[in-house]
Amino acid sequence: MRPLFLRFLLLLIGWLYASVACAEQPPVALVFGIGSYDSGPDLPNARNDAQAIHMALSKAGYRSELVLDATRGDALLALAQLRLTATQANQALIFFSGHGAIVNGQSYVFFRDSGLSASDAISSALPQALLVKSIADRPRQKIILLDICRDNPWQGGEIPSPPPAWTQPGGVFLAHATQPGKPAYDGRNALSPFTTALLEQLLYPPTSIEDFFRAVRLRVVQLTGGRQVPTTQSTLLYPAQLLPLRTPIAEAE
Repeated sequence: MRPLFLRFLLLLIGWLYASVACAEQPPVALVFGIGSYDSGPDLPNARNDAQAIHMALSKAGYRSELVLDATRGDALLALAQLRLTATQANQALIFFSGHGAIVNGQSYVFFRDSGLSASDAISSALPQALLVKSIADRPRQKIILLDICRDNPWQGGEIPSPPPAWTQPGGVFLAHATQPGKPAYDGRNALSPFTTALLEQLLYPPTSIEDFFRAVRLRVVQLTGGRQVPTTQSTLLYPAQLLPLRTPIAEAE
């Protein structure tokens, strides 16, 4: 009888240990910065945005991976790796700074080798829905932050038919740097207004992600004189927050 009880006790201890280990796994992040394009205008600040966000998230406790000037193929590999890395994480975050567009109601992000013309825009870019889907394999918090334009530079031209709309699963929080149909400004300084606001807000004590981005929205409106208004969408099932930075990046170095 005793051996059976001891075996049960050891199994219970092992299960509790595994549960605590899983619960303590830090959140993970994948940060894209695409500033150089093979067939379109470069974005000088996109790399700066990504590097600053990656550094901030790393110092805040995220297991963050930085990918700069990636091709579409590079991006797909990085997303696959994120899916593996996030196996036991309760929060996975994707940040993207670079060219983007909204076509027929869907947002797309563009990588270094993406064609920036109406004929191949959709086939060579990645839809926002795919970013979400890449980390939707488990019931974790999925945070997507897109510092991209959301206008349609080919309005009136021939646009390929996009894939069917994909409904977001539960547990997603999506933040765009600007409203549908509007551009997102690259910024006059080293960082975009959206990234600047994110970094500033990370210095404050942790709060709900909804309050966090309400403050980010206000700051971006102030920085752009009302020309850029960030938006958010949520299907979160439980309260969520971003880990705070606590000290400025320059001081934390």
